[in-house]
Amino acid sequence: MKTKHLKRFFLSIAITAFVAILAGNAFAANQNAARDGDSTTYAPQATSNDYIVAAPYWQVDSGSYTFMAVSHSSLSGMASEIGLTVNAITSAGAAYDTAESFTVSAGTTTRLFIVPSTHATIN
Repeated sequence: MKTKHLKRFFLSIAITAFVAILAGNAFAANQNAARDGDSTTYAPQATSNDYIVAAPYWQVDSGSYTFMAVSHSSLSGMASEIGLTVNAITSAGAAYDTAESFTVSAGTTTRLFIVPSTHATIN
């Protein structure tokens, strides 16, 4: 009986240690200077995760449009505004139109529509 308890005790310690190490690696901060920029100036590179975002699939033909919502939470310690530049890319890798830039204030959501200039209802 005592042997069973010791086995369970050591097994529970081993499982707890494994989960702690696994969770610690999942939440670890890892700055990649080649990707995220210089850690002293915090200047983003073209491929840094605070500079480029892959958006969901979008589709536009003469009778449809795509809507996306861009939100900026109002958490303490975050910037009061974020600047965005949006450029829709076609499946061929070319720009759909010229890129548009706008600002989203903290605690707000901005609606973004991608609409062809020939859309009968919206234009």
